[in-house]
Amino acid sequence: MLETAEELRRAEAAGREVFRSFDDGTSQPFRKSIEARLLVYPIDYTMLEPEQFGALAAAAATVGDRTAYLAGYGDPEAGWHGTYDHRVVALDDFLDYKPKGQLILEHMLYSPQGAWGVATSHGDYAVAGGRQSFVDALRRHLPQRENEAVEAFVRDWREIGRGGGHVDWLRPLIEHLYGEHRAATVWSDG
Repeated sequence: MLETAEELRRAEAAGREVFRSFDDGTSQPFRKSIEARLLVYPIDYTMLEPEQFGALAAAAATVGDRTAYLAGYGDPEAGWHGTYDHRVVALDDFLDYKPKGQLILEHMLYSPQGAWGVATSHGDYAVAGGRQSFVDALRRHLPQRENEAVEAFVRDWREIGRGGGHVDWLRPLIEHLYGEHRAATVWSDG
């Protein structure tokens, strides 16, 4: 656990290099300066699966990271001060990320140098962003094909919307990750 004021300050500063905010209530989590982004879908509720975590570790290694900060989402109105469970995770140890018997809710996992970040959602998905080299490596190592994941994500959430679920955040998120053209294409396919 990160406990000292200096440790927490460094973790906050690294997170601010990647994320626009420290809450899950936005459909635009990444700063404009983030070079590349992608969707990871599906995940295991709010946690990356072992293969996805392994892909993240391989991608992080391309920018020199062997560890990552983890911060749980807290009170969306409180920003960084609403996050909790601040700690450093070894990227070569899935059990360090997801200890047996512990439920970890929505969280951010991000580079100590601010080179990349992943934010998970209770909607069974995660978003990743960072340097182009990081995202390219993550794409290569993920077990699912990106286009199929995006199409399944939109299809599944549209179905939730037909059932009365709140989905007005969906297209803005796809635009944030892939741009307006890709969002329009995926949207028109449904």
